[in-house]
Amino acid sequence: MVHALSLSPYSSLSPLASVSQSQSQFPSASSSPSKSASCRGLYLDCCAVSHSKSQSQRITNNPKPLPSSNNFPSDTSGGSIPGKIGRRPHQQHYKRKGKLEKDEMERIHHNAGPISTQEALRRFHNLLALHPTSIHPFNQLLGALVSNQTSSDPYPAIFSLFSLLTQTEGIHPDKYTYAIMIQFCVQTNRLSLAFAFLGRLLREGIRANTVTINPLLKGLCSKNRINEAAAIVLYKMPKMGCTPSLISYSILIKGLCSNGKTLLALQLLFKMVKHGGECEPNVITYSTVVDVLCKKGDLTRAFRLYKQMYSARVRPNIVTYNSLIYGLCKKGAFDKAEELLQTMISEGHKPNVVTYNTLINGLCKKDEIEKASALLNDMIFKGLEPDVVTYNSLMYGLCKKGEIEKAKELMHDMISKGQKPDVVTYTTAIDWLCKNGEIEKAKELMHDMISIGQEPDVVTYTALMDGLCKKGEIEKAKELLHDMISHGPVPNVVTYNTLIDGLSKKGEIEKAKELMHDMISKGHEPDIATYTTLIDGLCKKGEIEEANELLLEMISRGQEPDDVTYSTLIDGLCKKGELEKAKELLHDMISRGQESNVVTYTTLMDWLFK
Repeated sequence: MVHALSLSPYSSLSPLASVSQSQSQFPSASSSPSKSASCRGLYLDCCAVSHSKSQSQRITNNPKPLPSSNNFPSDTSGGSIPGKIGRRPHQQHYKRKGKLEKDEMERIHHNAGPISTQEALRRFHNLLALHPTSIHPFNQLLGALVSNQTSSDPYPAIFSLFSLLTQTEGIHPDKYTYAIMIQFCVQTNRLSLAFAFLGRLLREGIRANTVTINPLLKGLCSKNRINEAAAIVLYKMPKMGCTPSLISYSILIKGLCSNGKTLLALQLLFKMVKHGGECEPNVITYSTVVDVLCKKGDLTRAFRLYKQMYSARVRPNIVTYNSLIYGLCKKGAFDKAEELLQTMISEGHKPNVVTYNTLINGLCKKDEIEKASALLNDMIFKGLEPDVVTYNSLMYGLCKKGEIEKAKELMHDMISKGQKPDVVTYTTAIDWLCKNGEIEKAKELMHDMISIGQEPDVVTYTALMDGLCKKGEIEKAKELLHDMISHGPVPNVVTYNTLIDGLSKKGEIEKAKELMHDMISKGHEPDIATYTTLIDGLCKKGEIEEANELLLEMISRGQEPDDVTYSTLIDGLCKKGELEKAKELLHDMISRGQESNVVTYTTLMDWLFK
């Protein structure tokens, strides 16, 4: 029987215990979990798993970190080698093996940073030739090879080395070897293979710990397999005798937040608070949940959690404050955002570039360019260098106010200060030049963009295409679409809608319909805007029956017409004198739950009383 987690004071959602347990089946281990771990109460409260107390073995509550080049005991330090019983001290071991092995091991230890695949293979075979009895230098080589980011894919070499290890007499992979392999598989998107390594580790009789399991949790969460990750933390790890750590719970909370299950993340967070001890949430855990609440616009819960941090004696950091300031700016509550900024400063946290960017971006969206510019000056005065995000926000604000020349000056200023414009910078400028009717300048800017190696994205192309359509240059807009299809980026539904709208307004309704069919054939589903644009074009040409057929097709494809769609067709029916059909359509619109707007009623009433 699974115990339900108590609900948080912020919600009445179903308990976290409802998360499926059936996803990831692990081989069970009969070892008892550590009785001293304060996290034990948490996972026992989350799942009523019976544990055998007959075993005397204990799991360390502070497992060693994932091995890298410097995480292993030095083979030159003297004393017996960990993991091997009754082995001689290192110095005697080196005497027995000779100076060559000592030199090779010392070379690996002292030069164990990222290395090339070829160098790793050379050192590996050198060690094998010396018939070593310690796994540590091999682990260091594997760790160094895994951390080598220059290799395109060290997969064949790493698995070849691991295979050789398993076939070498007297050498046995240990938990650190498996941890390296699991971490590597997760990093290279080979999650199934990572689980296979965990299974092998357990079959070898090696105790799994958080070092080996936490990377798997990260891998599952990154793949949105959150139910499986929850099942591992709440059910499988206790069964394996492995106490979930603060990091384990934090990974799960982050995964829940990333998958939109924020309230479940809150419930787990409150359970962690309740049990305290080693699994008590830290500032990172709290900030993760605060951040996602702010991004969702749930400021009430975000600020409750912020206050609870003080109650729990967890001091908010710059990340916490930046998230809350973002949430306030998103809501347009700039006065409160400034108050919080002062609180943050009084707490000893200096605003960073992210803090200023958040405030500047919010102000620019509200057309408060003067205040945003003042913040920019304050930022520079305090020794912070504006980045491309800062300039992009200000450029957007200036363009939105129609101050194109000032936006151009800002772009030149940005370049002169060593900030390279990115795709957002160029797209913002191109979009507003097009809106201002300066198509030639927009095209020139796009050529400049390409010439410096900055590839336009789908938004850039669509912005230029929209400008061309509005100028009536449909053929050039079509050429741009063909260029996108041929060389990329892939057009999206907005791109097609832009050209369909241009064709419809020019009266080329047949070509617009052909483009929609072409769009469908390429895997892009038409949306409400696509259908409404075509219905409007057909009504203007007097082809009411076809427009009505398109409405039915739209509904059959799962697109629910909105009030604009209905108003467009009602207006077309009225102009055709088909008032009864117009009234029927109005009733159909209301029966589908669409509220008719003033324009719809006015249109129908005007024709009824003519």
